[in-house]
Amino acid sequence: MVIRNHKADVTDADGNFIFQGKTTRAVRVDVGEETVEFDRALQNYLRLGYAAGVSRGLKGQAIGFVMTTYRKLAASSSAAILASLERRLENLRSGDSFVQNPPLGEESGEFDSRFEGEMLEQAGLFDPAFFDGEISLLEDLIDKARALVANDRKLKCLRDDIIPAIHSTNPEEKILIFAEYRSTQNHLAEALREKYGEDSVELINGSMKHQDRKAAIARFEDRALFLLSTEAGGEGINLQRKCHVMINYDLPWNPMRLVQRIGRLYRYGQKKKVAVFNIHAPNTMDEEILGLMYERISAVVKDMAQVGEEFREGLEDDILGELAELIDIREVLEELPQGGLAHTKEKIEEALARAREASSKQRELFEYAASFDPEETKNELQIGSEHLEAFVRGMFRQLRIEIVAETHHGSVLQIRVPDDLVEKEPGLKPRFTVTFDRVMASSRPGVQMLDLDSPLMGVLLKEAKAHDFGGQSAASSGLEGNVLLTGVLRWQDDQGKRMRQEYAAVLWDGDGKVRLNPAGFGEWLKISAGSREIQPDKDKARRIFESLEAAADFRLAQVSNRDLHPEGRQWVSCLWLENN
Repeated sequence: MVIRNHKADVTDADGNFIFQGKTTRAVRVDVGEETVEFDRALQNYLRLGYAAGVSRGLKGQAIGFVMTTYRKLAASSSAAILASLERRLENLRSGDSFVQNPPLGEESGEFDSRFEGEMLEQAGLFDPAFFDGEISLLEDLIDKARALVANDRKLKCLRDDIIPAIHSTNPEEKILIFAEYRSTQNHLAEALREKYGEDSVELINGSMKHQDRKAAIARFEDRALFLLSTEAGGEGINLQRKCHVMINYDLPWNPMRLVQRIGRLYRYGQKKKVAVFNIHAPNTMDEEILGLMYERISAVVKDMAQVGEEFREGLEDDILGELAELIDIREVLEELPQGGLAHTKEKIEEALARAREASSKQRELFEYAASFDPEETKNELQIGSEHLEAFVRGMFRQLRIEIVAETHHGSVLQIRVPDDLVEKEPGLKPRFTVTFDRVMASSRPGVQMLDLDSPLMGVLLKEAKAHDFGGQSAASSGLEGNVLLTGVLRWQDDQGKRMRQEYAAVLWDGDGKVRLNPAGFGEWLKISAGSREIQPDKDKARRIFESLEAAADFRLAQVSNRDLHPEGRQWVSCLWLENN
């Protein structure tokens, strides 16, 4: 069964909290007059661009999209907006083939939102002039942007204030820095390498192959101080073992992206309190609105984390994730040029109010439909990694796969696969180095994780279930009773959506008594068991099977409630015990 718990409530077997909490600090960068002048010029360019888009109707939607992209790039870094404006001007001057690009994300089903930031940097490259005089305005904007890059106060705040403060207590502290765009990422990498050394920085982004990202992460965890990641680069990575400090160099328009960023560190296995620094420069219109949005979200989250008279520290992180899933703020920000600052603030409040109401209803429904009942789950089977290891070692013996050596206290196995099995199963090699430890697999090249994605594990499971192997049923000893049936029980909601499932074992003891998940079954699974041939009486087997089915149906009914209904059962295996 899967139970959804808040991170604030999760404890280990000894009652100790698993998650050590998180602190978030907003770092304000006071920018100079040159930034205000650039923003004023950019707003003028954007107004003309948006107006051109509106005047062209549907054909002008792409122009509005490009204008919104430039706003996001400017909020990320002066280097990002400069790079895009320079590319835009170069293409307008060269007269390269103009192809009207549809807004990214509208290609049927092929767009991956994780790559949005990196793809946006190419927006508008090959569109013809949006309005008369665009080249002249671009030239002025580029001059102002170059001056900003030469005196980048946001970058100086990161490099000369935030990082030294973090390193004041531990000069070797590793820091994960998120930026939405590769141009910003490269800008930061250059500055940090100049100050901290060439080997101090590693980069991961969506343009890299998985193995290259994995290698960069390994170097970061080994010797580098900084890992710079884009949204797409950070997808699927977990860095909680060696890092607990994150800096968000820019704030995404979608709050869920920020939650996902923090999740790279604030997850199971993190032993320290996570520290998050969010940089923003509120002297520009978009940055002011972004800062206001996150400030209001934080206020609502803290209010919702109040339980009676008590504030639940840690619960706000879970509520932030819930709100971020429900709030739709991007449309509000995209309407800013047309609606103005005051109107946008009102829209943010309205969006937050809707998200808060939806979150409250969602929490009430969840607490009613899936609240935790200790009596309901006390007899559930506890299947863990030790059972997986017992199965694998047992199958190695059955298939004559030799364990040549065991290292790292038995967590890493060097194995030799017999020639007949290598010939029979495409993809198998004569030798493997395998582990059951995910951390070990991620940190040691050439060590394969034995999980369900492993080709070797696939072969073991296929062989175990094969008819020739006797994988449909078996006879064994070591467990009290006569017949044991295992299967998966499932429940669904009113709409037929699967809501719960659990693995169960049902034992028939010979006296007509049936037990669900008998005591000792979990431990018995870890023990190597013998097997023997048996020819059960078919009529007797049918009666036993009906009794076991009735016990499974009782469990389905026991757990059901108004919102949770039996879906069915799927039998997995049958065991005849020698006590029979």
